[in-house]
Amino acid sequence: MPATPVTSLTILPSASRADTNSVDYVNKKYIGAEFIVQQTAQGSTTAFVSVKVQGKIPGTTSYYTVGTITPATSATFSKRMKIYPGASTALDSTGLQPAPAPYAVNDYLPAIWRISSTNVSTSAVTYSVSVNLYGA
Repeated sequence: MPATPVTSLTILPSASRADTNSVDYVNKKYIGAEFIVQQTAQGSTTAFVSVKVQGKIPGTTSYYTVGTITPATSATFSKRMKIYPGASTALDSTGLQPAPAPYAVNDYLPAIWRISSTNVSTSAVTYSVSVNLYGA
């Protein structure tokens, strides 16, 4: 993966929310990305967020899952997932990726993608999703 991100975006700013889908992002020049989820508060001890990066199936309103950042078992956590050709968990040294979850996807970032998050309980969760987008 390139040493420097090309573009950084906040997809979902820190807020208390239930299940959420971001807008569709049209990808014209990035081959990969690093997605970071930060959960900062939970409404109950069973409230955690699960975040999926989804690609849009061309010519439809349907999506497929590229990768998932699964929730941690603590009230606050930070996790990241890399989607990049040649991505490997061996490349991770940030401490944001607890083993053994598969937070590296050896694939290209889709032409159209979005974030889809699911709260695994009925209590609110406060979290944010940001991304570093990488060019060739």
